[in-house]
Amino acid sequence: MQQILDVKGSVLATSTQGYMLVYNQTDDSDKVFFTTMSEVFKILDESDENQQDDFELKINPFRFEFRSDDEETRKNLEIKFKRDRGLNEDIEKSIKSKNKNISDDELKVLVNKELLKISPEDTFKKLVKQYNISSAYSLEQQRRFMIVKDTLSRI
Repeated sequence: MQQILDVKGSVLATSTQGYMLVYNQTDDSDKVFFTTMSEVFKILDESDENQQDDFELKINPFRFEFRSDDEETRKNLEIKFKRDRGLNEDIEKSIKSKNKNISDDELKVLVNKELLKISPEDTFKKLVKQYNISSAYSLEQQRRFMIVKDTLSRI
């Protein structure tokens, strides 16, 4: 570890060594994803290294943690989080099947209201299913897999 000091000896910055693990997703690697990532997590844990975790969906208790104190901004971020992961698609289909003449603006408002009704726990469960994560894993393990799977789906 190296430090950059000012003229009075106060620490301005600290340099630490870090690593980035790259996972190349292929059909073959998908077949062994959970086994491979379990080994990676084991190595990280044994080495006291941390998995980067800026995933806004937390557990124990289930909740969203967005970087805003503004309630309206947090609602918009929650809606975006859920839309980015496709949770809006079934809701849209259901609303359109009941009201074929609905405008895009009306549809968006209704879908957003429904998205906000999905609890963090139910969001977690939907993502576990979407990412094919076995419930045999602990919640912590499921979430660790989810972070990787979610990152891969954004690339």
